[in-house]
This record gives sequence, structure tokens and C-alpha cells, in this order.
Amino acid sequence: MAKKIIIAGAGHAAMMCGATLAKNGYDVTVYERRKRDKIGYPWFDCVNPEIFGMVGAPTPEEAGIEWAWRNDITFYGPNTDDDHKIFQHLKFPEETEIIIDRYKLYDLMIDYAENCGVKFEYGVNIKGPVVKKNRIIGIQTSKGKKMGDLIIDGCGANSVLRNNLPDYWGIQKDPPRGDIIYLYRAYFDCPVDPDSVEDKYKCIFLPSDTDFNFCWTDVVKDFDGYDKFTDVLIADIDPMTPSEAERRAEDYQKKTPELGRTRLKGGQVTPLTIREPLSNLVADGYVAIGDSAHMSMAVNGSGLSVGFEVSQILAEAIMADKKGEYTAKTLWPYAYNFWKKKGINMAPIAFVKLLIFKLTHEQLDYAFDKGILTWREMSITADQHSIFQFLHWDWALPKRGVALVRNPALLKTAAGALIDALGIFALGARLPKKYNRRKVIRWAKRYDWLFQHRLPKA
Repeated sequence: MAKKIIIAGAGHAAMMCGATLAKNGYDVTVYERRKRDKIGYPWFDCVNPEIFGMVGAPTPEEAGIEWAWRNDITFYGPNTDDDHKIFQHLKFPEETEIIIDRYKLYDLMIDYAENCGVKFEYGVNIKGPVVKKNRIIGIQTSKGKKMGDLIIDGCGANSVLRNNLPDYWGIQKDPPRGDIIYLYRAYFDCPVDPDSVEDKYKCIFLPSDTDFNFCWTDVVKDFDGYDKFTDVLIADIDPMTPSEAERRAEDYQKKTPELGRTRLKGGQVTPLTIREPLSNLVADGYVAIGDSAHMSMAVNGSGLSVGFEVSQILAEAIMADKKGEYTAKTLWPYAYNFWKKKGINMAPIAFVKLLIFKLTHEQLDYAFDKGILTWREMSITADQHSIFQFLHWDWALPKRGVALVRNPALLKTAAGALIDALGIFALGARLPKKYNRRKVIRWAKRYDWLFQHRLPKA
């Protein structure tokens, strides 16, 4: 009899893993609280165009879905002028990404998963895990208990499954303040000629006097049925209402001619994970992936491309468990291989976010004005880059170093973040290759501490 795999929540990574498993004879069912046409968000995402081939899914062209190449990005500090902005130009096309409608992307994924044999049940509200002697054997739902041999957690950053696991497994639960970002995303009319806009994609760090926040405006033309529009994103680590976000958008409209007053699409506030990956991913009968495992890129927040790739790492580990035991021990190769292939690059990037938490407006402006930050550092905002973008030589490096030394407060903050980032590499080398619960929990506590002690205070 085929092993019964339950996917709790229609997360992209969990679904793509399920599709691979179903193709290989597993009995896979996705339980999702939303209706099919409501899964996802009413916005456009940037993704690596190679992700579809990673899982064997059809490309957007094959599925008849429109897409466009992402614009280059120009970065600004709180008060950066045009002479000190940072322009990020990635090599085309191998280093850039495509933008695609999130709803249509989910349609593609669901169609593909169904064609592979995955079953979907919508309108099922997941309430928590079913546990027997510390093993997760099913899920509690609004339609009764659903039992399975393995539960794949695709419930998202605030997963009700992960947050109610037995403490026995030492898996981090509710993410603390600073690990979740509240995101307002909307699309407004563009009252100017898009070709007249020099910096079509502008990203501004700390544009207001509240805690960690940033925004972007991105001018797009001839896409998704619109002649032109301006994409605006407003983000903060503290909750904000749509009306509060709209007031911030009005401030940007006064300074940004390409940002019109008529909202065409979007306009809600959504919590998303923006942190390092979860330290421990497995328990007996349970595994976390995607946003449930905080597998985003901590600067740009997008985990779509990572999720597609990691889905295959998980599928391989599950299929390698020939006896179908699905214990923490037999699932551990997934966690170990994820860290060695992806996590070692993703986790240190979170320190960039934590560094920005600590900087004042004046320090961030200084870093821009003195050229301490360059386009190479900003390239880590792309899904296909890693912390190693920081490790490079250029002839301006000594000058940048002198400028950093001349600002002792900035140097102290940056040095602290660098030390912790190096600590992640050292700690990663000690990740247990074979599962031992006590050793894994001890490792996870050290990993979590490196990030949590630098989070902003409430």
C-alpha cells in the first residue's frame, strides 16, 4: 500500500515536493483552508526562471502565463541623493529574474501537482497536530482528524502545526519580533511615460522614523493587461493597518511622480517571514518546508525559488526511507542536505537585516555617501545570490575601509554582525551528520541565539 503523505497547507515548496512524491507512487493529499482561486496574493513575484525545470513543471510559456524580466534596482538610504545612490545591474539573463502573477503561478503549480496525482481538499481549516507518544500522526482540522504516515508542514510562517509541536523535539515555535515583516503591496496608475523614469525600480531603506522599515516603487509597462503601472511596497516589522500604509503611500506620491493616485490592484497588509531558516526541520512523522521553515531570503523576503529547489531535497530524503518509518532520524538527511546546499548561504544573509536594525538614519546615509556599500553587496537581494557576494576585492576597498574606521559607532555595529555571521559558518561545520536528538537540540539552541540576541527590542 502506498504511504499516505499529508501536506498541511498549500505552500509552494510543500506542493512541489508532493508532486514529485505522487509521481513516484505515494498517496498525497493537500489540505488547504482557502478556496483554490484564493491561494496566493494579488501581486507579482520575482522568481528564478530555472525553478520550473528543477521540479519538472511546465514553464510559464508552456502554461500560457505572461511574464516579464525584472527591472534593475536602485537603492537609497533615508536621505540619499542621486549622486550616492547604488545601482544594481545584474547580468542578463543568467543573473536576473522574471516577474509573474502569484495567483497564476499557483494555478500552474496546482495544475501540475494534480496531473502528478496529488489530491486537494479545500475549505479545511487546520487547527493543530495529532500527537501520539511524541510522534505526529495526523492533523486536527475543521472537518475532523486526518491521519497520515508523514505530515509535511506547508502552513506558513506562523504555522499552527509547528507552534503546537511537542517541546520534546526542540523545534522553534512562534517567531519573535523582527522575524516577521508586515507588507503592504499595491499597484497604482503611472501618470508619466515609463521610459522617462531613470530609476524604474527604487528601493529605500528606513524612509520614515519608525523602526525597521523599507519601501520600493517599480514602474512596469505592457504587462498583465496594463499599459503601465507602478508597483509600491511598504514594509515594517510592526503591524500596520491598510489605512496606515495608504498614508505612507501618499507621502511617497508627493515625492515620486511615477506613483499615481489610483490604486489598480492589491492594497492589503500581509505578514511574511524575513529571517534565517528554521534551525530544526524534522520530528517523528513531521517535516517543515518553505515558509513554515522560514526558507525565505532575509533581505528580499522571497522564498519561491528556494522552495522549488528544496522541495526536491525533501522528496529525495522521503523516497530514500524505503521502510517508510519517517522518523526524525530517517528524515534528517533532508535537514542536513538543506543546510549544506542552501542554508549555509541563506542564514548569514539574515545578519544584513539585523545590521540594518541597528543602524541609525545617519549611519546608513554615511554608508551610502562614503561608498561603504556597493552594488555587489546589494546583489544579495536577488534569489540567486549569497552572502559570498560580500567577499570580493576591488581597488576602492581600502578607501571604503578607511571611511568605516572613521565612524566608530558604525564600525562597531558592522563588526558585531560580521563576527556573528562568521560564527554561523563555524557552527555549520558542527551540524550533526547523523541524527541525535540531544545533539541536534543543542546545535539548534546555539544557532537560534546567534540571531535572537541581535533582534530589536520590543
